[in-house]
Amino acid sequence: MEFTRRLEKEVRIVEDYFKNKSFDMLMQPRGQLVYPYIDPGAQYSGQSWDWDSYFSALALMEICEYFKGDTDFDYEKRRKGVIESATGYVLNFLRLQLSDGFIPIMVHEEMVQNDTWAKAHFENDYENQHKPFLCQGVLNISRYADDYDWFDIEALIRYIEYYRKSQFHERSGMYIWKSDYMIGIDNNPTVFGWPYGSTGDIYLNTFMYLELEALAELLKLQKDSREKRYRDEAERLKQTIRRECYDAKDGLYYSVFVDLAKNHTGRIHSGIDFFWKSVPIKVRFAGCFLPMYAGISTEEENRIMIERHYLDEKFLSPNGLRSTACDERMYYLGGTSNPSNSWGPVWMIYNYLAFQSLKKAGRWDLAEDLCEKMVHLYATDIEKSGKVDECYDPLTGEAIMNRSFLSWNCLIIQMINEVKKRGEEKRS
Repeated sequence: MEFTRRLEKEVRIVEDYFKNKSFDMLMQPRGQLVYPYIDPGAQYSGQSWDWDSYFSALALMEICEYFKGDTDFDYEKRRKGVIESATGYVLNFLRLQLSDGFIPIMVHEEMVQNDTWAKAHFENDYENQHKPFLCQGVLNISRYADDYDWFDIEALIRYIEYYRKSQFHERSGMYIWKSDYMIGIDNNPTVFGWPYGSTGDIYLNTFMYLELEALAELLKLQKDSREKRYRDEAERLKQTIRRECYDAKDGLYYSVFVDLAKNHTGRIHSGIDFFWKSVPIKVRFAGCFLPMYAGISTEEENRIMIERHYLDEKFLSPNGLRSTACDERMYYLGGTSNPSNSWGPVWMIYNYLAFQSLKKAGRWDLAEDLCEKMVHLYATDIEKSGKVDECYDPLTGEAIMNRSFLSWNCLIIQMINEVKKRGEEKRS
């Protein structure tokens, strides 16, 4: 693909913006954040968030390499800063790991192990731990820095074992959220408002599969025999996701309801018990495509998901993929905070994941089209306001909330880079 003349101009606008702004996310130690860290929004003041930091680090590493040859870009300084803050954000999280293996979803400058987060964790059963991006983050950073000795592998194992011990549903074989509090896709329509501990979320389980694979890879690199255990566990989860979450009638992966036994007395209806392990929650949201991203779904399933769902105008808008399809009853485009709104607005993170999914499914044409949409969306906003937003209206492209948001928005540079490389390969 070659960008059109209009898009070339828009690409330059986007490139200049993120080259100058992205590194504002790199922060020096402050308070209980004793290592350099990443402030994903460059605006939260002394806070570091889990999956935000993961994708921000991924984006920053890509940006360093993308602008490496630019005469006005101090590559060595930027690369060093990214490695320091990327390793630092992980070490800040590991430093606050609790005795049972639990790691919080965020750390802040005043946080200590006996603060309100830890207290809530030990006093109730509703605190979710760090989302499943820690092992993947460590693996990405270690590869980039070519350093595999800066982290504690035992701490990562304790963190994974805590998930198994406290957020795993044995009957279904799925991982669950304890509550709907700060679960990444904050108001995920298949978790938010549902009974606590009842949803085998497709987002959670897909990234848990990738997290187990990443832990196994780290163990392999350290020549640790426990690699096989976690590789096998990842494969079991992969097959469970395929069995429980794929709906062949609809041709889509769904989150599933797993809390089937709570109201089953067994006193009157004792002649036969239910034998199914979950029931699909048939709500189409961006997470439904994640098995493509993770390599869980088959080629045929990918083809059906793309043709039947991704290309549906109720999902794919003129300005990118909606976070929730517009024919779902919870579709809503208002600006919200705590939780952020994933009931319809266009977010970069879901479009980046869709971009990578389409590539893996062999649909470069659609991946390139999606990149064009996001470039145009951001360039228009930058020219108009000098900023980019957290999320956008799918039809108008108007910014909805959280101005000057960086975080995973910076992944647009990786998308541009991959499209450019693809064009070069086709020409050679």
